[in-house]
Amino acid sequence: MTDPQGTATRSDSSFRIVTGYHFEKGKHFLHAKAALFLEYQRYDDPAFLISAGYPVKTYAGDLEWRHPIAKKINLAAGISMSYAKASFKEYGNQVQTRSLASIWTAIIFKPINHLKVQADLRQEFVFRPSPPLTPKLGLELELLKNSLTLHGSIGRNYHIPSMNDLFWVPGGNRNLKPEDAISYEAGIRSGDQMKSPLKFDFTFFYSNTSNWIRWNPSSGGLYSPDNLRRVQSKGGEISLHYHVAGAKYQLDTDAEFTFVTSRLTESETISEAALVGKQLMYQPGHMASGRITYSRNKYNVSINHHFTGSVFITADNTNWLDSYLLADLHVQKEMNIGRSEEHTSELQSHSFIS
Repeated sequence: MTDPQGTATRSDSSFRIVTGYHFEKGKHFLHAKAALFLEYQRYDDPAFLISAGYPVKTYAGDLEWRHPIAKKINLAAGISMSYAKASFKEYGNQVQTRSLASIWTAIIFKPINHLKVQADLRQEFVFRPSPPLTPKLGLELELLKNSLTLHGSIGRNYHIPSMNDLFWVPGGNRNLKPEDAISYEAGIRSGDQMKSPLKFDFTFFYSNTSNWIRWNPSSGGLYSPDNLRRVQSKGGEISLHYHVAGAKYQLDTDAEFTFVTSRLTESETISEAALVGKQLMYQPGHMASGRITYSRNKYNVSINHHFTGSVFITADNTNWLDSYLLADLHVQKEMNIGRSEEHTSELQSHSFIS
């Protein structure tokens, strides 16, 4: 049996303006950036009499200042602001806005040549009461100069609900609590000046999150976000890069692998008590990607593969979606038109394997 050809179409358009200012004199560094984003998405399906548009307007600005305050100590500080405005029927045909602001400071300390310690402190302003301070401490230790580095960090992360989480109709939940997490990370990576053509980065992470936000289906099939009392996530990321080059060609190979478990460790309600220890819905335990790129005489050929492991689609882990593989082929040719203009032609092919 085959499904009839669908009639739904979706189109996307965006307009972006970004301007920046950079000032550097002596030991002082100042960088400012402002941006305007106009994004529009349209979805039409005549079979179901659906015709909907989704316009979003966003203003954003950043200011960063850096200055050394001692021989081995640098101080940095900054401020970020954004304002988003959206109005469509899924928001109840109401104009919804969000203003975000944050200030941060960082101290970078190098007590010895091969060790760097960085302490960050950030304060965001959006909710009342305001979110808590989010500190972070990180370090990098060179085991071999410019070749092998140990890195690690510990910090607090704070994630506020998105506008869709709060305002989407039907399903949005304006009573959602922000996510609050303590995260740990440690790993080892190769340096840029390592003589081997193979570069790598191995990173392991662990986090404990309160009020994890999930979209959960009800008995009527309607999805709505709620908070999970406490979720534990742990796993690792492995990335490899191999580069060789000849007189007229170069070959780059990249591979990435991620494994992660995200499990409920404390329940908010009696009905969720049986879900403690279960993997969260729609959270794949394994993901991998690989890319091979060959370049020669302004030709570039890339083959990409993206693997996503199976995911559970019910909270009790009794039903799941199978893993799948995406494969892409990308061919690019650069051509000169006239003396200074360049033109690029591209050919892409995509395939899906489950």
